[in-house]
Amino acid sequence: SIVYKDNKIIKDIKDINTETPIDNLLNNLKHDMSSFYITPEMLKGSYYNNKFLPLMFVIAKNKSACDWFSGISLSAVSIGGHSKIQKHHIFPKNYIRKKSDFVNFDTKEVNDLANIAFLTQHANIDILDKDPSDYLKKIDHQRLEDQFIPNYPELWKIERYQDFCNERRKLISNEINIYFDRLLKAIS
Repeated sequence: SIVYKDNKIIKDIKDINTETPIDNLLNNLKHDMSSFYITPEMLKGSYYNNKFLPLMFVIAKNKSACDWFSGISLSAVSIGGHSKIQKHHIFPKNYIRKKSDFVNFDTKEVNDLANIAFLTQHANIDILDKDPSDYLKKIDHQRLEDQFIPNYPELWKIERYQDFCNERRKLISNEINIYFDRLLKAIS
């Protein structure tokens, strides 16, 4: 009901203005939700306005993720010029469009959350429309792992795009669940 939701919002607003706002808000969520468990299926879909994209960034940042080529740490603020962090299509849009005759899927799927990583503007421009099976193998394994990239080169081929996204959703959902578990244990 509307009154119940309004009361929850009022409680959240009051809790924000305390000495422990994060703990209080997490307790409110814990009280209202039966589970914080995130499934891979919940991550499926476009990254535009996706509620999990900021969380994915935070978790990658907490894992000390960095730009795959320059080593610049992920930061929510621009550090100037081509070092600004951008959303990168792992399988670039133009690459998928060029190969769309050879693969059987809707090119709109290129914007799936599982196809997004965080890189500097310079790296994003440099990759442009390169084949992931070529450029990913040149990147340090740990840098890929820190951004939940499956370490299975056979999945980096356009023919395996769906499998890549499915595997990456598993990795992302697992990291989100680990993150939520830590937060909930911290307030228990």
